[in-house]
Amino acid sequence: KSCAIHGLSPILVLSNFCHVFLYTALMSQKQTFHLDSPARKFFACQLQHCSLSHNRTEGQWLYKNGNVKFCFDQVWVQGIVVLVGADGNDFLLDDGTGIIEVTGVTKLVRDFSLHKGMYVMIAGRLQSVGNFDQKQYPTIKVLKIANLSSNPHSEMLWMVEVIDAQSKSGTNRK
Repeated sequence: KSCAIHGLSPILVLSNFCHVFLYTALMSQKQTFHLDSPARKFFACQLQHCSLSHNRTEGQWLYKNGNVKFCFDQVWVQGIVVLVGADGNDFLLDDGTGIIEVTGVTKLVRDFSLHKGMYVMIAGRLQSVGNFDQKQYPTIKVLKIANLSSNPHSEMLWMVEVIDAQSKSGTNRK
């Protein structure tokens, strides 16, 4: 009766309801994969405090250090390229706090010339946290890479950016 009062056909209302229901279901599935979750800014030395999360609805990885704890899917790191693999697909990145292994460059971009000494930004998925005692580095599969070498302030500002980003999120403290 309420549909007829508002001049809407019951079929149209049911159709719109189904579209909203389907959209809601798809969005909830999408959220479980965290495709749109922003990359978290990290220092290399912090990655050793990460572990696979048991609660995958909040994120694939869990960062826990002292009273700071949060889940995430993607990481954002910046640093200097210190070693490039022969095929250009893998390289080692030094952010001043530790070394990170980065993989998957040639599958992401074909004409990106990577060389020792470049200052780059990496956003990607953490593959392993490594083991600093055994000289195994954390590994990130790259999803985005940018050469920041032309900006002389990038390296200097990175430390402040990470500290600022991590201190602003009050929900991180549990």
